[in-house]
Amino acid sequence: NSSSAPAGTVTIDEGGILELTGNSPRMSCNEFVNNGTVIYSNSGSQTLLQLATVSGTNGTATFNNYSTLIFANTGNKTLSLPTTVSKLLQFTGDVSVIPTATNTLTMANNSTIDRTVISTAGSSISSANSAFIKFGSLSTDIVNVNIGATISSSYEVPSIQTPGKLGTLTIANGVTYTFTGSRSVTNLVNNGTIVLTPSTSLTFTIGGTASGTGTILSNLSTGNVAATPSIPEYYSASLAFTNSGSKGTIYLDPSKKELRFLTLTGAGALTLGNSITLNSPFTLSDNTTIALGTAANVSFAASQAASWTSGKTLTITGWTGTAGTSGTAGKLFFGSTTSNLTAQQISQIAFNISGTNYGAMLLSDGELVPTNTVLPVKLTSFAATKQGAAVQLKWSTASEQNNARFDVQRSTDGQSFTTIGSKAGAGNSNTVLNYFFTDYTPLSGVNYYRLNQLDLDGKSTLSNPVAIDFGFELTNMVVYTAINPSTLNVNIKAEKASTGKFVVYNIAGQKMLEKVVSLNSGNNEMGINLPDLRKGIYVATYQNGSQLLTQKFIR
Repeated sequence: NSSSAPAGTVTIDEGGILELTGNSPRMSCNEFVNNGTVIYSNSGSQTLLQLATVSGTNGTATFNNYSTLIFANTGNKTLSLPTTVSKLLQFTGDVSVIPTATNTLTMANNSTIDRTVISTAGSSISSANSAFIKFGSLSTDIVNVNIGATISSSYEVPSIQTPGKLGTLTIANGVTYTFTGSRSVTNLVNNGTIVLTPSTSLTFTIGGTASGTGTILSNLSTGNVAATPSIPEYYSASLAFTNSGSKGTIYLDPSKKELRFLTLTGAGALTLGNSITLNSPFTLSDNTTIALGTAANVSFAASQAASWTSGKTLTITGWTGTAGTSGTAGKLFFGSTTSNLTAQQISQIAFNISGTNYGAMLLSDGELVPTNTVLPVKLTSFAATKQGAAVQLKWSTASEQNNARFDVQRSTDGQSFTTIGSKAGAGNSNTVLNYFFTDYTPLSGVNYYRLNQLDLDGKSTLSNPVAIDFGFELTNMVVYTAINPSTLNVNIKAEKASTGKFVVYNIAGQKMLEKVVSLNSGNNEMGINLPDLRKGIYVATYQNGSQLLTQKFIR
């Protein structure tokens, strides 16, 4: 500031921070090496760093390369040069950055745009200037975008992402992110809400993988196309489309595999005679709900209802009409004939009407309607896993009707079962419920478990059994050095006879000995010859099938 000549080299090391608070900060130097963080934190409009003149002498440095660039506080931040960010562009205030056709903003390959401000006032990239942000310098470059707060526009994801493309768009929990124009992303991690609000039409394309627990809402007031999501493999969150306009068709990419959770709501009239056509393979791989709007019919292409996982339930809500007959609104079609759903698939469908689950049937035109039959408890999974010296049982239900309790039964031969405990049922439920039971005293060898589900009226239903080999044949192993240093003494206590491998490793994991040994029921004392074993720390193991004993010893 007070020198009579430009500085030589000004360096910001990695981890170093330069914070600039002036309206138009300037610096005079001949070289600017920036590997750290620069923060622009003026409370109003601010122009990025420019070159200053000192005593009539011009420096030669340019200030157009940033590693981490942070915009804080408020106001518009205007680029003074064509600017490149190599690592992170972060917004921590109500700030808009304004690139121009001359002073463009380039995000380098594998860099990230991060929006973390908790506010709805600001927009991170000025909408009028969003065309001047470039994603990389090559067509293979990708830029990631993290959205941590609800904001008023979505120009971090420009409609034209040339020459590179957006990699992963991440939406945080509780955040709403709105697209008013067509956008494409490679991967989507959505734990918030994405709202598609086109003025005429909008296409939202997901070209890679999608995950998260959030939703996608399509609010269409005018136009012909509500949304065209290209759902990759499967969308594991609840994918919700709300249509309130007079027209709109939702298409799902038929080249992808499955859609797990689909919710269709809203009373708006849609194309194809108040219907939505899903041109996508419908794979029931998890418990799935389709919520029909009061005037939103759903049709699955005739060839697409083919792959359903056994034991999973498709629950239909919002259906109107009389059981066993065609509905008045909220119809659901699987193709045009009854042959498009098998008996097994129909058995996996439940119509939830006023909190009660009913069975399903197909009419001759392919319309799916409920029957008058109330469904019993729907068990979707039952598994047993080892938890230390115990066995944990877990089971899930997709729906329950009049469920009093589950009796947990155990057997050693898979034939004769004894009740070892109970879990109270939910009575009536139409949501997924998970149950847990721990057997702290499993028996030796193979344990078989099954559930006996009892209704409030005394009726009972048995589940298929599950088995787990808990063993307990091997209960203890002791290894110690004998008086003769070339002999290793081993004592293994076993509940029953077995044959397995005894192995000795050094502390580096190198195998020093491997020997097949046979055990009798009771104590087994063995002397193993190891004349070349040097002094040190070793590990001995005995393995019989899935059972393993380990003992560390010192020679």
